[in-house]
Amino acid sequence: MSTIYRFDYTKIHSKLQLLDWFQTACKKKAQVGLEVEVFCLDKDFHPLPYQSQGASISKLLTHLAEAMEGEIVLEGKNPIALSTPTGMVSLEPGGQLEYGMRPFTSLTDMEKYLFQFFSHLSHFAEKWGTRFLFLGFEPLHRKEDMPWMPKKRYVIMREYLPKKGELALEMMLQSASLQASFDYESEEDMAEKFRTAQVLVPLLIALFANSPFRQGRLSSFESFRAQVWQKVDPDRCGLLPQAMREDFRFSHYLEYLLDLPMMFIVRKGKWLPMEGIPFRHFLENGAFGHHATLGDWTLQSSAAFLEVRLRPWLEVRSPDLVPPSLILSFPTFLKGILYSPKARKRTLELLGFPSLEIVEKARQEACRKGLFATYDKTLLLDLAKEILKISKESLLQSAKEEVKYLQPLFLLLEKKKTTALELAEKVKKKNLHQLSQKELEKLFHSHLVS
Repeated sequence: MSTIYRFDYTKIHSKLQLLDWFQTACKKKAQVGLEVEVFCLDKDFHPLPYQSQGASISKLLTHLAEAMEGEIVLEGKNPIALSTPTGMVSLEPGGQLEYGMRPFTSLTDMEKYLFQFFSHLSHFAEKWGTRFLFLGFEPLHRKEDMPWMPKKRYVIMREYLPKKGELALEMMLQSASLQASFDYESEEDMAEKFRTAQVLVPLLIALFANSPFRQGRLSSFESFRAQVWQKVDPDRCGLLPQAMREDFRFSHYLEYLLDLPMMFIVRKGKWLPMEGIPFRHFLENGAFGHHATLGDWTLQSSAAFLEVRLRPWLEVRSPDLVPPSLILSFPTFLKGILYSPKARKRTLELLGFPSLEIVEKARQEACRKGLFATYDKTLLLDLAKEILKISKESLLQSAKEEVKYLQPLFLLLEKKKTTALELAEKVKKKNLHQLSQKELEKLFHSHLVS
C-alpha cells in the first residue's frame, strides 16, 4: 500500500490558536521518543543511489515496508518514507535513513523495536551486499559525491540554506544524528526541562562525539557534525537565549517561531518557496496569494534546527549518531535527568546555573576536544561522571531495569575516550582512501550493520 503526505489546511486566525498548539500538548505520560539516522552504503563504502539496477534506497524502502508491515509514502511517484506501527522511516537529503520511533514509556520496549529495525537492515545488507554506517558525519566523500533524494522540500532548502551558512550542504548531505523527545506536564515543567537540556548540550556533544573524519582524513574535531551545525543558519540553529530566562514560557518560543524566516509551505501537494519571509508577516498579511494554516505552522516548527527545540514535545538534537551499542544510552541518560525535578535541580546546581555565554563557549570547545573540553573551567569529563551518577540514581527510583543502558557511558568515561577519539587513534595520520575494503571494515567494525 502507499499514501501521500497529508497537511492540515485549517486557517490560523490568531496567535492564541498557536499558543494553544503548545498548551494542549501538556501531558503526564513521561514517554520517550527516539530518532536514529543511518548512512546507507554499497559494498565499496560508496553512498547508495536512490535508484539503481542493483542496491538502492528505493529498494531498501520496499524491503522495509514488507518487513515492518508499513505503508509507503509517496511524493509524486517516488517512495520517500514509510509509515509503520512503530514509527516513521524517512529519507534525509543525502540518503541517510531516519527511523523516527513512536514514543515509549519503557525503554526496554524501545530496545526491542530498535534492534528489530537493525535486523531488517542486516537482512537487506545480506541480500544486496550493502552496509549501514553509524557515524555522525560521512567519513570518506565530498558533498559533491553524495546523492540527492527526490523530495521537493530539499530542493528549496538546497537553494536557501547555502546563502545562510558555508557548511549548510554538508549538514544536509553528510550528517547523521540521534534525537530524543520528551513529554512536558505543564508550561513550567517544559521551561525547566528545556533549560536543563540546553545547559547539557556541550556534555551531550562530548559524550556522543563520533565524527572525527572529513573527506577521508582526520578533521581535528571529535564531533565534526556538531561543528558543521554551527555554520548552517544562525537564524534557526544553535541555542535559544530565551530559554535561559527564569520566566521562560510558551509565548517566548512562539515569538521566536513567528520571527523565524520561512523556507516553504505546501499547497495541493506542491512545495512552494517562501523566500525567508518571517512567519509573523505571513500570519498577518499572507504572501504570494496564500494565508497561514496549521500545516504551515507545523512545518515552521520543524524548520527550527535548534539544539533543543519545542514542538508538542521537547526534542534534544545534540548527539552524533553513535554505534548501536551506545544508542540507547542517550535517551536513558536524559530520561534520568529530565523526568526527575530533583535530578534537574541537582544538575543545574552542579553546573552553577550557567549563563548562555558559558554554555555557548563550552559547546564550541566540545566539538573539537570532546570530554577534554571545559565547562566554565571544569573538564566535561569530570562533570559527565557526576551527572551520569545523578541520572543513574534517578532511574534506580523510577525505572531500575533501564539503568543497564547507562553502562556503556560508564565504560566510556572510565577509558576517558569518546568513540571519535578511539577511531582517530586507530588510523593515526592515514588517509582513509588508502585503506583497503577489509581495513575499512576492521576500522568501522563496531559502527557497521552489514
